[in-house]
Amino acid sequence: MAENPTGTNGPNTIQKRIAISDRVVLPRDLFQWLWSRVVQRPTDNFLEYWNTHKTRKQANKYLPSGVAPQQVFNNPINYGLEHAGIKVDIAAVQALRETLPKSRGECMSWVSEEFDLAADEVYKLLGSPELLISQGWTIYTEMLSFER
Repeated sequence: MAENPTGTNGPNTIQKRIAISDRVVLPRDLFQWLWSRVVQRPTDNFLEYWNTHKTRKQANKYLPSGVAPQQVFNNPINYGLEHAGIKVDIAAVQALRETLPKSRGECMSWVSEEFDLAADEVYKLLGSPELLISQGWTIYTEMLSFER
């Protein structure tokens, strides 16, 4: 295949391939690898905030108010509620998982294991910059253009 104007071999700019850690990867893989990590922390922080924030007290409300959602979830009986969860035997869950054609890890992965290892190596070689939303595209660009 002829060298394209970006200096990498590839059929066209949409399918442009780049070398990271001596492996061939697609920019889409890097996007999925990096941004799933960049977005995870703020998502976890919001989840923690929302579940632990105390709601405003409201007199004529059916559900509890003036209390954190997590507190109601952990102690429903204290608020005139009952736990409506259904206990499931973990062995039954494991047995069902074994019938699936892919493992939980494969289903929850954004990229191949090979790419994950290669991208992680490059990320570390760049000094493991903090994964902030404001820095995501800078990190992406640096990783995308990384060469040993």
